Amino acid sequence: MIERERVLQRTKEIIQENMPKMFGSLEDLNENTTLNPKDGNIDSMGFILIITKLEAEFNAKVPDHKWNRITTLKELVDAIVLYSNS
Repeated sequence: MIERERVLQRTKEIIQENMPKMFGSLEDLNENTTLNPKDGNIDSMGFILIITKLEAEFNAKVPDHKWNRITTLKELVDAIVLYSNS
């Protein structure tokens, strides 16, 4: 099983690398940060980009029907950890 803290840190880095103006610094991102395109700071394409990058990096496959239930950074990290094949 992959280490949750590693996934959290890498998720923050990917968000920062791809959407620096939306969230500020890495320190501004916390587990309660809202990500979902319906309620948060990311548009749907950005949300898909982040999830697919994480899936590729951590050998995970989050079922598509679960994506719309992910609303926070914590939920995204938990999903990657849960569906990782590492």
